[in-house]
Amino acid sequence: REQGNAMAENMYRLVGDWMRGTEVVLPTESVTTGTLEVGGRTLRLLALRGHTGADLAILDERTGVLFAGDILFYQRALTTPNSPGLDVWLEDLDTLEALPWKRLVAGHGPVADDAAPFVQMRDYLGWLASQRRAAPLTLENYRRDLLALQRLAGATAVDALAAHDIRRFVARLHGEGLGGRSIARRLSAWRGLFAWLVRHRGMALNPALGIRPPRSPRRLPKALSPDQTQGLLDGGDGEGVLHLRDRAMFELLYSSGLRLAELAALDVGGDV
Repeated sequence: REQGNAMAENMYRLVGDWMRGTEVVLPTESVTTGTLEVGGRTLRLLALRGHTGADLAILDERTGVLFAGDILFYQRALTTPNSPGLDVWLEDLDTLEALPWKRLVAGHGPVADDAAPFVQMRDYLGWLASQRRAAPLTLENYRRDLLALQRLAGATAVDALAAHDIRRFVARLHGEGLGGRSIARRLSAWRGLFAWLVRHRGMALNPALGIRPPRSPRRLPKALSPDQTQGLLDGGDGEGVLHLRDRAMFELLYSSGLRLAELAALDVGGDV
């Protein structure tokens, strides 16, 4: 429930009043892999992990309809909130594609009767893993940025967006109170997605190229007053060589204006 509430809070920030009345509902039943008879149909239940660590896909064996859940995003910006790893997600795609399906129902995006959703997902996840070398925190930020793009695009497919749409999205984000630096990060994520679509999916142009975020106000760095600095230096109760070293480092840092990296890189010889 804690994780669900955190996700709901993120969605409230993204879509605002559209989330009004939404509550987290925990599951009341557990399912296991295997087959389930429902209304004369045999449903094959598959336990997967790529998207959230606990994903469910269902194959209707009579019709060949595969409900892939959020393992498949087709023509939509994918999200990676709790993925245990892109390699796991790629393995799940292999598992689903090997099934005797005839129609694909993605968790997000249109229904498909061919393997195009698998090809698109595999290409993009592979590129994200190998080219971006994305760390977990990077993936989380990337997820939020692409969720914002998906929210702003609405029913419009991502590969149908134009430069004027991106400008409108930037203006809307700024109007919602998002700062210039945060908008710049989102534009960077969007450019990466569109660059991939241009390179691998035949999108004509990258609509985010050349679009700049609003300027962020420049703030002067804040410095401690002499009294505050003296209070900091007098606050330690340590003794010995390490205490003297730390005090000398603080005094040098404050009086000289050295960067922290420059201070840490100092090599003091025995004759100094």
